[in-house]
Amino acid sequence: SFLFGLAVALTLLLLALHSWGDFEFVIQTALTTLHIEK
Repeated sequence: SFLFGLAVALTLLLLALHSWGDFEFVIQTALTTLHIEK
């Protein structure tokens, strides 16, 4: 569902705050997750 994907994306985003080096990877993963959830 959309809400599930959004929750995952927000969680990954929060994790990114603790590891800026992986920020791009986290964003890409979030976008991929949202795409799959659609």
